[in-house]
Amino acid sequence: MKILEITHSFVRNPQDHISHFLLTFFEGLENYDIRIKVITPHNRGLKRIENYGSIEIERFRYAYDNNEILAYKGNMHEIVLSNPFNIILLFNFIKYCIRSVQKNISNFDLIHLHWWIPFGIPISFITNRYKKPLIITLHGTDVRLIKKYKILHYPIRWLSKRVKAFFVVSNYIKNVIEEIGVSNDKIYVLPMPVENELFFPKKHLNKNKVVLTVARFTKQKRIEDIIEIANNIKNDKIIFHIVGDGPEKEKIEDLIDKYQLQNVVIIPPMDRKQIAKKIGKSDIFILLSKDEGFGMVVIESMLSGVPVILSNSGGFKDIVNNNINGILVEHGDINQSILSIEKLIKNSTFRNKIVKNALKDAKKYRRDNIAKQFIEIIKFLSLGENIN
Repeated sequence: MKILEITHSFVRNPQDHISHFLLTFFEGLENYDIRIKVITPHNRGLKRIENYGSIEIERFRYAYDNNEILAYKGNMHEIVLSNPFNIILLFNFIKYCIRSVQKNISNFDLIHLHWWIPFGIPISFITNRYKKPLIITLHGTDVRLIKKYKILHYPIRWLSKRVKAFFVVSNYIKNVIEEIGVSNDKIYVLPMPVENELFFPKKHLNKNKVVLTVARFTKQKRIEDIIEIANNIKNDKIIFHIVGDGPEKEKIEDLIDKYQLQNVVIIPPMDRKQIAKKIGKSDIFILLSKDEGFGMVVIESMLSGVPVILSNSGGFKDIVNNNINGILVEHGDINQSILSIEKLIKNSTFRNKIVKNALKDAKKYRRDNIAKQFIEIIKFLSLGENIN
């Protein structure tokens, strides 16, 4: 079987942190003798055509190097709305993606689009014209836009009648699109996989207890809550390491300066091997995002034997059973977060229970398990009867 994968975000090299879960997902499908080709945007310094193992990659150009600014930053809609020129750039972005798809589509059995914005509507016209089945995976950002802009309810309902299925990475996303009118029989919950060979428990001994956060610095990730926790925690043996970058970085740094915090370290984004080491050497992982679609770094932490504290929101509720394999805290409850950190540090029996259960539960997100689930759904939809 041949699948054409289309995405506006993909790794720029095999160790890149951006959307790496897609590469992991595609690698899992290789065991089923599936040929994968990825259509994705070009960026400065990247090859237009290359292979990662048996996975073909074609990157479409949509502007000169200095103007290829829409992809790989995690806030495309904000970039587009910030400047009238960027609206024109978006049309080019879509146009050149469509050209790449049209050039390739005849050679593939199934078209798989990741994130329905911005390509969903135009891709549906092409797949309809060429009579190719289309499935779309919703990862989270595109669903938050649906919640923010009600006008988007109409196109996704229309699109739902033209696709074979929506794959969603959590029940939270499933519930959101059901509420706006997408039929339940078109929705299948399928999380993205994790590289279990990189993430496993590692022995370490920290002089201070390291509480780690890995996230893009955006409003949705609520990094400022971590800073408030660091400012209010009374234990000077606890330090906070925050790995990431993004549009809210200056605001976060200003907040650290305002509080004159010595227990917070901002660390630039890392490649996959570095981040695996960083997680493995941490004592607690904390992420307090609002309406997170899923959260791959949470699974990576659980596999690494690091207990997690998460907001009681979005796809996190699919991953964590509170006080069983992790801790869920309410939004904005700084005191509850502090008490959770202290409990994991002081109560070794509780911590060991959390870690043991998390390790067991996180294994179901390995690439071979997720690939198997994907293939079973594809067969159920009669899209791949001949898959091995």
